[in-house]
Amino acid sequence: MKKAFVFLFLYALTAGIVLYAFTMRAEAEPDFRHSYAAMIDGTAYRPYVYRTLVPNIVRAIKQITPDAVKVRVNSLHLKQHTGRITRTCEMLGWDETRMFTYLVILLIHWACLIGFAFSMKGLIKALYDLPAFFYDFLPIIALLLLTLGLAYGMSIIYDPSTLLFMALGLLLIVKRRYALFYPVLLLAILNKETAFLLIVFFAVHEFRVMRPGKLAMHLAAQSVAFIAIQGLIKWHFSGSPGEVARYHLMDNLLRSSNISLAYIAFIFVVFGLPIRNSWRSAPVFLRRSFIAGMVFLIPGWLLFCRLAEVRDLLEIYPVVFLLIVPFITNLFAAKSEV
Repeated sequence: MKKAFVFLFLYALTAGIVLYAFTMRAEAEPDFRHSYAAMIDGTAYRPYVYRTLVPNIVRAIKQITPDAVKVRVNSLHLKQHTGRITRTCEMLGWDETRMFTYLVILLIHWACLIGFAFSMKGLIKALYDLPAFFYDFLPIIALLLLTLGLAYGMSIIYDPSTLLFMALGLLLIVKRRYALFYPVLLLAILNKETAFLLIVFFAVHEFRVMRPGKLAMHLAAQSVAFIAIQGLIKWHFSGSPGEVARYHLMDNLLRSSNISLAYIAFIFVVFGLPIRNSWRSAPVFLRRSFIAGMVFLIPGWLLFCRLAEVRDLLEIYPVVFLLIVPFITNLFAAKSEV
Protein backbone atom coordinates (compact mmCIF):
# COMPACT_ATOMS: atom_id res chain seq x y z
CA MET A 1 0.00 0.00 0.00
CA LYS A 2 2.84 2.40 0.88
CA LYS A 3 4.52 1.66 -2.46
CA ALA A 4 1.27 2.39 -4.30
CA PHE A 5 1.01 5.81 -2.64
CA VAL A 6 4.65 6.57 -3.43
CA PHE A 7 4.15 5.92 -7.13
CA LEU A 8 0.82 7.74 -7.16
CA PHE A 9 2.72 10.75 -5.80
CA LEU A 10 5.49 10.32 -8.40
CA TYR A 11 2.98 9.99 -11.25
CA ALA A 12 1.09 13.05 -10.00
CA LEU A 13 4.31 15.04 -9.65
CA THR A 14 5.56 14.08 -13.12
CA ALA A 15 2.12 14.78 -14.59
CA GLY A 16 2.29 18.22 -12.99
CA ILE A 17 5.62 18.93 -14.70
CA VAL A 18 4.22 17.84 -18.06
CA LEU A 19 1.04 19.85 -17.41
CA TYR A 20 3.10 22.98 -16.83
CA ALA A 21 4.94 22.48 -20.13
CA PHE A 22 1.67 21.69 -21.91
CA THR A 23 -0.16 24.75 -20.56
CA MET A 24 2.68 27.08 -21.48
CA ARG A 25 2.61 25.78 -25.05
CA ALA A 26 -1.19 25.82 -25.26
CA GLU A 27 -1.90 29.32 -24.00
CA ALA A 28 1.31 31.35 -23.91
CA GLU A 29 0.61 32.23 -27.56
CA PRO A 30 -3.21 31.91 -27.56
CA ASP A 31 -4.95 31.38 -30.87
CA PHE A 32 -8.49 32.80 -30.83
CA ARG A 33 -9.63 29.89 -33.01
CA HIS A 34 -9.00 27.28 -30.31
CA SER A 35 -8.08 29.08 -27.07
CA TYR A 36 -9.37 27.61 -23.82
CA ALA A 37 -11.95 30.39 -23.53
CA ALA A 38 -13.20 29.89 -27.11
CA MET A 39 -13.48 26.12 -26.65
CA ILE A 40 -15.45 26.46 -23.39
CA ASP A 41 -17.72 29.18 -24.80
CA GLY A 42 -18.40 27.14 -27.95
CA THR A 43 -17.09 29.96 -30.16
CA ALA A 44 -13.99 28.12 -31.37
CA TYR A 45 -13.52 27.63 -35.10
CA ARG A 46 -14.14 24.39 -36.92
CA PRO A 47 -12.67 21.76 -36.76
CA TYR A 48 -11.52 22.48 -33.18
CA VAL A 49 -15.03 23.12 -31.89
CA TYR A 50 -15.99 19.56 -32.90
CA ARG A 51 -13.93 18.18 -30.00
CA THR A 52 -16.69 18.67 -27.42
CA LEU A 53 -16.01 16.33 -24.51
CA VAL A 54 -13.69 18.41 -22.31
CA PRO A 55 -15.62 21.68 -22.88
CA ASN A 56 -18.87 19.91 -21.96
CA ILE A 57 -17.33 18.46 -18.79
CA VAL A 58 -16.04 21.89 -17.79
CA ARG A 59 -19.44 23.48 -18.38
CA ALA A 60 -21.16 20.73 -16.37
CA ILE A 61 -18.78 21.20 -13.43
CA LYS A 62 -19.38 24.94 -13.53
CA GLN A 63 -23.15 24.39 -13.44
CA ILE A 64 -23.12 22.11 -10.39
CA THR A 65 -20.57 24.15 -8.43
CA PRO A 66 -22.10 26.63 -5.94
CA ASP A 67 -21.85 30.24 -7.07
CA ALA A 68 -20.08 31.20 -3.85
CA VAL A 69 -17.20 28.87 -4.69
CA LYS A 70 -16.88 30.19 -8.23
CA VAL A 71 -16.97 33.82 -7.07
CA ARG A 72 -14.31 33.14 -4.45
CA VAL A 73 -11.94 31.48 -6.95
CA ASN A 74 -12.59 34.08 -9.65
CA SER A 75 -11.69 36.88 -7.23
CA LEU A 76 -8.40 35.34 -6.05
CA HIS A 77 -6.41 37.89 -8.01
CA LEU A 78 -7.92 40.64 -5.86
CA LYS A 79 -6.83 39.00 -2.59
CA GLN A 80 -3.16 38.35 -3.26
CA HIS A 81 -0.61 41.10 -2.90
CA THR A 82 2.24 39.88 -5.09
CA GLY A 83 0.35 40.17 -8.37
CA ARG A 84 1.52 36.65 -9.29
CA ILE A 85 -1.90 35.48 -10.50
CA THR A 86 -2.41 38.64 -12.55
CA ARG A 87 1.03 38.33 -14.17
CA THR A 88 0.44 34.64 -14.94
CA CYS A 89 -2.95 35.40 -16.52
CA GLU A 90 -1.43 38.16 -18.62
CA MET A 91 1.34 35.83 -19.80
CA LEU A 92 -1.16 33.12 -20.78
CA GLY A 93 -3.75 35.48 -22.21
CA TRP A 94 -6.31 34.41 -19.60
CA ASP A 95 -9.17 36.50 -18.22
CA GLU A 96 -8.33 36.60 -14.52
CA THR A 97 -12.02 36.86 -13.64
CA ARG A 98 -12.53 33.34 -15.06
CA MET A 99 -9.98 31.60 -12.87
CA PHE A 100 -12.48 28.91 -11.82
CA THR A 101 -12.89 27.79 -15.44
CA TYR A 102 -9.14 27.60 -15.99
CA LEU A 103 -8.63 25.76 -12.70
CA VAL A 104 -11.19 23.11 -13.72
CA ILE A 105 -9.45 22.69 -17.10
CA LEU A 106 -6.06 22.23 -15.42
CA LEU A 107 -7.44 19.67 -12.96
CA ILE A 108 -9.02 17.69 -15.81
CA HIS A 109 -5.72 17.75 -17.70
CA TRP A 110 -3.81 16.67 -14.60
CA ALA A 111 -6.23 13.79 -13.98
CA CYS A 112 -5.95 12.71 -17.63
CA LEU A 113 -2.14 12.61 -17.47
CA ILE A 114 -2.19 10.61 -14.22
CA GLY A 115 -4.75 8.25 -15.75
CA PHE A 116 -2.52 7.92 -18.81
CA ALA A 117 0.39 6.87 -16.57
CA PHE A 118 -1.67 4.17 -14.84
CA SER A 119 -3.05 2.96 -18.19
CA MET A 120 0.49 2.65 -19.55
CA LYS A 121 1.48 0.72 -16.44
CA GLY A 122 -1.37 -1.71 -17.07
CA LEU A 123 -0.40 -2.08 -20.72
CA ILE A 124 3.26 -2.73 -19.93
CA LYS A 125 2.27 -5.40 -17.40
CA ALA A 126 -0.13 -7.00 -19.87
CA LEU A 127 2.32 -7.07 -22.80
CA TYR A 128 5.74 -7.62 -21.24
CA ASP A 129 7.29 -9.91 -18.64
CA LEU A 130 9.60 -7.56 -16.72
CA PRO A 131 10.90 -7.01 -13.18
CA ALA A 132 8.30 -5.19 -11.06
CA PHE A 133 10.47 -2.07 -10.93
CA PHE A 134 9.93 -1.42 -14.64
CA TYR A 135 6.14 -1.61 -14.37
CA ASP A 136 6.22 1.23 -11.86
CA PHE A 137 9.03 3.30 -13.38
CA LEU A 138 8.37 3.18 -17.14
CA PRO A 139 5.13 5.23 -16.96
CA ILE A 140 7.18 8.10 -15.55
CA ILE A 141 9.43 7.95 -18.62
CA ALA A 142 6.33 7.81 -20.83
CA LEU A 143 5.11 11.05 -19.25
CA LEU A 144 8.45 12.84 -19.47
CA LEU A 145 8.99 11.94 -23.13
CA LEU A 146 5.75 13.76 -23.92
CA THR A 147 7.55 17.05 -23.39
CA LEU A 148 9.60 16.39 -26.55
CA GLY A 149 6.42 16.83 -28.56
CA LEU A 150 5.71 20.22 -26.97
CA ALA A 151 8.95 21.91 -27.98
CA TYR A 152 7.58 23.24 -31.25
CA GLY A 153 3.99 23.99 -32.19
CA MET A 154 0.84 24.47 -30.16
CA SER A 155 -1.10 22.28 -27.75
CA ILE A 156 -4.88 22.23 -27.43
CA ILE A 157 -7.43 21.63 -24.67
CA TYR A 158 -8.30 18.09 -25.79
CA ASP A 159 -4.74 16.71 -26.09
CA PRO A 160 -4.39 15.22 -22.56
CA SER A 161 -7.78 13.51 -22.82
CA THR A 162 -6.81 12.13 -26.24
CA LEU A 163 -3.73 10.53 -24.68
CA LEU A 164 -5.79 9.04 -21.85
CA PHE A 165 -8.46 7.54 -24.09
CA MET A 166 -5.97 6.02 -26.52
CA ALA A 167 -3.98 4.38 -23.72
CA LEU A 168 -7.06 3.28 -21.75
CA GLY A 169 -8.78 2.01 -24.90
CA LEU A 170 -5.69 -0.01 -25.82
CA LEU A 171 -5.55 -1.47 -22.31
CA LEU A 172 -9.19 -2.59 -22.47
CA ILE A 173 -8.62 -4.09 -25.93
CA VAL A 174 -5.55 -6.03 -24.76
CA LYS A 175 -7.44 -7.31 -21.70
CA ARG A 176 -10.61 -7.92 -23.76
CA ARG A 177 -12.71 -5.89 -21.31
CA TYR A 178 -15.21 -4.97 -23.98
CA ALA A 179 -18.06 -4.08 -21.62
CA LEU A 180 -15.82 -1.22 -20.48
CA PHE A 181 -14.27 -0.59 -23.89
CA TYR A 182 -17.51 0.59 -25.48
CA PRO A 183 -18.19 3.44 -22.99
CA VAL A 184 -14.55 4.54 -23.34
CA LEU A 185 -14.86 4.45 -27.12
CA LEU A 186 -17.99 6.62 -27.03
CA LEU A 187 -16.24 9.19 -24.82
CA ALA A 188 -13.17 9.08 -27.07
CA ILE A 189 -15.35 9.78 -30.14
CA LEU A 190 -16.84 12.81 -28.39
CA ASN A 191 -13.34 13.93 -27.52
CA LYS A 192 -11.86 13.77 -31.03
CA GLU A 193 -12.62 12.14 -34.35
CA THR A 194 -9.27 10.33 -34.39
CA ALA A 195 -10.82 7.90 -31.89
CA PHE A 196 -11.56 5.78 -34.98
CA LEU A 197 -8.02 4.45 -34.43
CA LEU A 198 -9.35 2.51 -31.44
CA ILE A 199 -11.65 0.70 -33.87
CA VAL A 200 -8.62 -0.05 -36.04
CA PHE A 201 -6.66 -1.36 -33.02
CA PHE A 202 -9.65 -3.50 -32.02
CA ALA A 203 -9.72 -5.05 -35.50
CA VAL A 204 -5.96 -5.66 -35.43
CA HIS A 205 -6.16 -7.32 -32.01
CA GLU A 206 -9.09 -9.60 -32.80
CA PHE A 207 -8.28 -10.49 -36.42
CA ARG A 208 -8.03 -14.29 -36.69
CA VAL A 209 -8.82 -14.57 -32.98
CA MET A 210 -12.49 -13.63 -32.74
CA ARG A 211 -14.97 -15.44 -34.99
CA PRO A 212 -15.35 -13.47 -38.28
CA GLY A 213 -19.08 -12.98 -37.83
CA LYS A 214 -18.71 -11.73 -34.25
CA LEU A 215 -15.83 -9.46 -35.22
CA ALA A 216 -17.90 -8.00 -38.07
CA MET A 217 -20.74 -7.26 -35.64
CA HIS A 218 -18.40 -5.49 -33.23
CA LEU A 219 -16.80 -3.40 -35.98
CA ALA A 220 -20.22 -2.53 -37.44
CA ALA A 221 -21.51 -1.38 -34.04
CA GLN A 222 -18.39 0.70 -33.40
CA SER A 223 -18.48 2.23 -36.88
CA VAL A 224 -22.18 3.13 -36.58
CA ALA A 225 -21.50 4.79 -33.21
CA PHE A 226 -18.59 6.74 -34.69
CA ILE A 227 -20.53 7.92 -37.76
CA ALA A 228 -23.64 8.84 -35.73
CA ILE A 229 -21.80 10.81 -33.04
CA GLN A 230 -19.47 12.60 -35.43
CA GLY A 231 -22.34 13.33 -37.82
CA LEU A 232 -24.42 14.92 -35.05
CA ILE A 233 -21.47 16.98 -33.83
CA LYS A 234 -20.71 18.31 -37.29
CA TRP A 235 -24.38 19.09 -37.91
CA HIS A 236 -24.65 20.92 -34.58
CA PHE A 237 -21.65 23.12 -35.34
CA SER A 238 -22.32 23.55 -39.06
CA GLY A 239 -22.85 27.28 -38.53
CA SER A 240 -19.57 27.84 -36.71
CA PRO A 241 -16.79 29.77 -38.46
CA GLY A 242 -13.89 27.90 -40.00
CA GLU A 243 -13.74 24.81 -42.16
CA VAL A 244 -14.52 21.12 -41.68
CA ALA A 245 -10.82 20.48 -42.33
CA ARG A 246 -7.89 22.82 -42.87
CA TYR A 247 -5.55 21.86 -45.68
CA HIS A 248 -1.84 22.42 -45.06
CA LEU A 249 -0.20 20.18 -47.65
CA MET A 250 1.16 22.97 -49.86
CA ASP A 251 2.33 24.95 -46.81
CA ASN A 252 4.09 21.85 -45.54
CA LEU A 253 5.77 21.24 -48.88
CA LEU A 254 6.72 24.82 -49.73
CA ARG A 255 6.90 26.87 -46.53
CA SER A 256 8.25 24.61 -43.79
CA SER A 257 11.21 26.25 -42.06
CA ASN A 258 14.55 24.58 -41.55
CA ILE A 259 13.93 24.70 -37.80
CA SER A 260 10.66 22.80 -38.08
CA LEU A 261 12.17 20.24 -40.43
CA ALA A 262 15.12 19.72 -38.07
CA TYR A 263 12.72 19.31 -35.16
CA ILE A 264 10.69 16.68 -37.02
CA ALA A 265 13.87 14.83 -37.96
CA PHE A 266 14.95 14.93 -34.31
CA ILE A 267 11.61 13.45 -33.13
CA PHE A 268 11.68 10.70 -35.74
CA VAL A 269 15.27 9.78 -34.85
CA VAL A 270 14.62 9.83 -31.07
CA PHE A 271 11.73 7.42 -31.42
CA GLY A 272 12.54 5.73 -34.75
CA LEU A 273 15.92 4.27 -33.81
CA PRO A 274 14.63 2.68 -30.56
CA ILE A 275 11.63 1.27 -32.46
CA ARG A 276 13.97 -0.30 -35.00
CA ASN A 277 16.09 -1.72 -32.19
CA SER A 278 13.07 -3.16 -30.34
CA TRP A 279 10.96 -4.23 -33.31
CA ARG A 280 11.54 -7.98 -33.15
CA SER A 281 11.23 -8.04 -29.36
CA ALA A 282 7.88 -6.23 -29.29
CA PRO A 283 4.54 -8.11 -29.35
CA VAL A 284 3.03 -8.69 -32.79
CA PHE A 285 -0.09 -6.73 -31.79
CA LEU A 286 1.99 -3.60 -31.19
CA ARG A 287 3.86 -3.92 -34.46
CA ARG A 288 0.66 -4.37 -36.46
CA SER A 289 -1.08 -1.55 -34.58
CA PHE A 290 1.85 0.79 -35.25
CA ILE A 291 1.78 0.07 -38.98
CA ALA A 292 -2.01 0.39 -39.19
CA GLY A 293 -2.02 3.56 -37.12
CA MET A 294 0.68 5.25 -39.17
CA VAL A 295 -1.07 4.33 -42.41
CA PHE A 296 -4.03 6.40 -41.23
CA LEU A 297 -2.21 9.16 -39.33
CA ILE A 298 0.67 10.11 -41.62
CA PRO A 299 -1.48 11.11 -44.65
CA GLY A 300 -3.82 13.08 -42.38
CA TRP A 301 -0.88 14.77 -40.69
CA LEU A 302 0.62 15.84 -44.02
CA LEU A 303 -2.71 16.99 -45.49
CA PHE A 304 -4.49 18.64 -42.58
CA CYS A 305 -1.86 19.56 -39.98
CA ARG A 306 1.14 21.85 -39.72
CA LEU A 307 4.19 19.70 -40.24
CA ALA A 308 5.96 20.82 -37.06
CA GLU A 309 2.98 20.01 -34.83
CA VAL A 310 3.90 16.46 -33.93
CA ARG A 311 1.20 16.65 -31.24
CA ASP A 312 -1.11 15.70 -34.11
CA LEU A 313 0.45 12.23 -33.86
CA LEU A 314 -0.36 11.89 -30.14
CA GLU A 315 -2.86 9.13 -30.88
CA ILE A 316 -0.06 6.71 -31.79
CA TYR A 317 2.17 7.70 -28.87
CA PRO A 318 1.04 4.92 -26.48
CA VAL A 319 1.86 2.34 -29.15
CA VAL A 320 5.19 4.02 -29.92
CA PHE A 321 6.24 4.03 -26.29
CA LEU A 322 5.18 0.42 -25.79
CA LEU A 323 7.27 -0.53 -28.82
CA ILE A 324 10.42 1.02 -27.32
CA VAL A 325 10.00 -0.63 -23.91
CA PRO A 326 12.53 -3.39 -24.81
CA PHE A 327 15.04 -0.72 -25.86
CA ILE A 328 14.66 1.15 -22.55
CA THR A 329 14.91 -2.01 -20.44
CA ASN A 330 17.98 -3.14 -22.37
CA LEU A 331 19.61 0.24 -21.65
CA PHE A 332 19.06 -0.27 -17.93
CA ALA A 333 20.32 -3.85 -18.15
CA ALA A 334 23.47 -2.76 -19.99
CA LYS A 335 24.10 -0.01 -17.47
CA SER A 336 23.72 -2.40 -14.53
CA GLU A 337 26.30 -4.75 -16.07
CA VAL A 338 28.96 -2.04 -16.39
